[in-house]
Amino acid sequence: MHLAATVWRHLDVTSRTEAMLALAEQALPAARATGDRVWEARIMLHLGNGHNRLGDFETAAQQLRRAVAIAHEAGDRLGESRGRDLLGWALAQRGRHDEALTQMRHAVRIARQTGDQNAVSVALNNMGVIYQRQGRYEELLALLAEALASARAAGGRATQARVLGNIGVAYVESGDPTAALDHLREALAIHRELGNRTGEAIALVNIARAHHEAGDDEPAYREAGAALAILRETGDRAATASALNALGAAALRLGRATEAADRHREALTLAVEIGSPFSQARAHTGLGDAHEATADPATAAHHWRQALAAYGDLDAPETQRVRDRLDRPAGSSPSAPTAPATRQEPSTAHQ
Repeated sequence: MHLAATVWRHLDVTSRTEAMLALAEQALPAARATGDRVWEARIMLHLGNGHNRLGDFETAAQQLRRAVAIAHEAGDRLGESRGRDLLGWALAQRGRHDEALTQMRHAVRIARQTGDQNAVSVALNNMGVIYQRQGRYEELLALLAEALASARAAGGRATQARVLGNIGVAYVESGDPTAALDHLREALAIHRELGNRTGEAIALVNIARAHHEAGDDEPAYREAGAALAILRETGDRAATASALNALGAAALRLGRATEAADRHREALTLAVEIGSPFSQARAHTGLGDAHEATADPATAAHHWRQALAAYGDLDAPETQRVRDRLDRPAGSSPSAPTAPATRQEPSTAHQ
């Protein structure tokens, strides 16, 4: 069991998701045959996490609900915490934020009871996705500061990188690209040190976003392109959609409206496939901006309305920016488009 756990950890950190899923599917019957319920729950956590990584959030949620139930029955507190955390992530990607926050808060509470500092850091870090989407940046930064302190106390390099990346995202979203770049570059260095290709790509996407926010779109375009090349290899579809949206936003600022539309259209296709309303909203926003740039206001407005529908009832800064686009008088000068930052994928280092 310990050897398999070590192999899984390596496959996870190095973003070999398909191999991780294959190993889990092979190990699950053996765990059930031996009657080891804790091991069965941990294997199902790997299955759920793998499906999260591939953007199959509905399958992930089904696997993770079962994992949580088994871990709870078996008295595996860390396994239950991890399952609720990953389940919250899957629910958040489908726009079910209230349910997600309930699961994530429960995960944090259990992790604190166990005294495992890395588990606490992981759970706090992933809970930040809800605060980010709601634009609660002060609370988000406080949450992530605690997550980073816990990760450093535990010595978990992979978790530190993920938290640093999400602190960078918070600074991007709150309008401080200089502070964002400091944290994102530190995260990038750790991901590269560990060989985490998906983590490296997500850091590059967010570095691109920070450059874009600062009005420096040549490096934004370059970094987003480098991220996309990595993600096409690793197969993380949710992160790929984010990279495409970031690349489209940079391309538009550089005067390449046709390319921008193509990138956002590809992102939209992926986002629909994986059922991610946020990525759909961001792709529609980018498509609206691209059509506005090519003097097609009717199509632009259509996409912006689709973006608002995808955002739903979430009262986030991104939602208000889309409303502002629709409220602009016809013929007025558009504001510069912004590219969405990408949340670091859920941590798994304490498993």
